[in-house]
Amino acid sequence: MSQLSGFNSLPRELRDQIYEDYFAVEGGYVHNHKTNRLITAKGQNIDLNIRLVSRQIAAETRSLALEVNTITFSTVFDEDLRERAGHFNTLLEMIAKLKAVYLLRCSSRSGFVDKEVRDYAEEHFPEFLPVVEALQTSYVANSNSNVWKETPSRSRQFITSTLNTVAKRPCFKDTIERHHYWMRPGSEPGPDPVAVISHEHSPWTLPSSETISAMRETMSPYPVELSRRRQGSYWTGEKYRFSAATMAIAFLGSISTETRLSIRKILLLEDHTSVAWPECHGQGLVTYCQENLKLRIERRVDLWRACLPSASTPLHAITGRALAYLREYKYDRIAASIVSRGEMGHGGVADWIMEALALESLGMPPKSFTLIIDGAAVPENSTQIFNVLQRDAAWQKAYQRCVIDAIDCQNAPIWLASRENNAYIMRGFSEALQAITDDKSSVKCNFSPGLVQDVDQVVAQGRSWNDAEWLVNWREMGELQADIHTSAPLPSWLDIRREDLLDEEGVERV
Repeated sequence: MSQLSGFNSLPRELRDQIYEDYFAVEGGYVHNHKTNRLITAKGQNIDLNIRLVSRQIAAETRSLALEVNTITFSTVFDEDLRERAGHFNTLLEMIAKLKAVYLLRCSSRSGFVDKEVRDYAEEHFPEFLPVVEALQTSYVANSNSNVWKETPSRSRQFITSTLNTVAKRPCFKDTIERHHYWMRPGSEPGPDPVAVISHEHSPWTLPSSETISAMRETMSPYPVELSRRRQGSYWTGEKYRFSAATMAIAFLGSISTETRLSIRKILLLEDHTSVAWPECHGQGLVTYCQENLKLRIERRVDLWRACLPSASTPLHAITGRALAYLREYKYDRIAASIVSRGEMGHGGVADWIMEALALESLGMPPKSFTLIIDGAAVPENSTQIFNVLQRDAAWQKAYQRCVIDAIDCQNAPIWLASRENNAYIMRGFSEALQAITDDKSSVKCNFSPGLVQDVDQVVAQGRSWNDAEWLVNWREMGELQADIHTSAPLPSWLDIRREDLLDEEGVERV
C-alpha cells in the first residue's frame, strides 16, 4: 500500500507518462476478425490489469490504451467467408448493371425520362444532366456508366436515386407489366424490376448469410456462378476477400460510442484484392470520423497486390493457360492501357484516387482520412506505373482543351461520345494527380510520383486530330510504356496474380 501511495504522490504528468509507457505496445493493436476483438501485434491478449489496482488508476487510464495504440485492420481471406464475399461481389455488380439498363434503356423507352426527372437531376446530380437530356430523345446505347467518366460510386448513386424517382410514378407497375423489355432486359427472362430497383445495400458493409440469400432471391432467375454468358460472376477457383475498411466499419459498429470516441488512429492495410468496389469503402467511415474529430484514419492500398490486379484481366481467363501463351499476349506484365482505369474501364488507380478525394464532399472532416498508395517495396517500378498516370493526366488535359472545351454541353449525344474516349480518364483526374505530385492532397504515395509531362506539346499535335485519332495515338503512346514488370523483392507479376488462386493445379510457373 505504501508503494501505491508513493506512486500516487508523483506529479500527474509523470504518472501519465508511466501509464503511456505501460499501455503502448509495439505495433499497436490488430483486429482479429474471427473473434471481432483486438489483440496485440504479436498476437497476445491485451493486458489492462494495471487498471484493477485502484479506482484512481482506473479513472486516470480510462481510455488511454485506445488513445496510444494504432488499431490495424487488414483485408480478410477466410474460407468460411469466401463464398459469401464472392457472391456479394457478383450480386452487387449484377444489380448495378441491371439498374443501369432499367434507367438508360427501359425508362427512356417507356417515356419516364421527362421534365420531372430532368428537374430532379438538375437539383441533385447536375453533372449528369447531359445523360438525362440524351435519354429524353433516345436511350443511351452504352449502359456502362463508367464511360461517363465520373467517380464510379457517384454514377451508381445517380442511377439508383433517379430510378427510385421513376419507380414512384403511379403508373410504374402497370407500365412494366405491359412492356416485355422490363421483364426481359436481355436475351432471357429477368428478375422483378420493382425488387431490383428497391434493393440497396452499401458495398462497404459486411453482409450476413441472410443478406446474400435475399439478394439471390431478388436477382432470381439469374445465377451468380461463372459461365460463358456471365464472365464477371462468382468463380470457385478464386480467393475473395473483404476489405480492411469493411472489417473496420463492422468493428466500429459493434462497439459502444464511448469506446469509439477513445480511438485516435486506425490503419487500414488493403494488402490484397477485395470485393464490392473497395475503392469507395471510405464512405462507410465518414460518420465515425464526424462523431470523433480526433480520429485519424490512414488507408494504405498496395499498388501491386490490390490496385493493379483488380485492373487486370480476370483471373479465371488466364488460369490454366500455357506460359508461352501468357507471354505472347503480355499477361506476364502490366499494360499501360489498364493502369488508370483498368482493362474493363474500372478498378484502376484513378478509381482509388478519385473515390478518396470524393470523401470530402460527403462530409469527411479535414485531415481525418489519408489514402497512401503503397509501392515502397519496388519504388522504381512503382514510379514507372505513375509515369503512365502522368502521361494519362497530360493527355486528358490536352484532350479537354482540344475537344471537350469546344463541345456545346447542350449537345448531349456528342458530349457523351467525347467522354467515352480513352484519352479522357475521369473528370478532375488531371488536377488530382497534380495535387499528389505537389504533395497537396489527402492522397499520397510513398515513392516518387513520376514526371509531369508537357501538355502543350500534346495540344500542339492534337488540335488537328479527330476523336478516333485521339484514341489511336493514345494507344500507340501507351505501347511505349506497356512492358512494366515487377522486380525483387516482389515475385513476378504472374505469381502475384496467382496469390489470388485457391488451387494452382495446371498452371505453368515461370
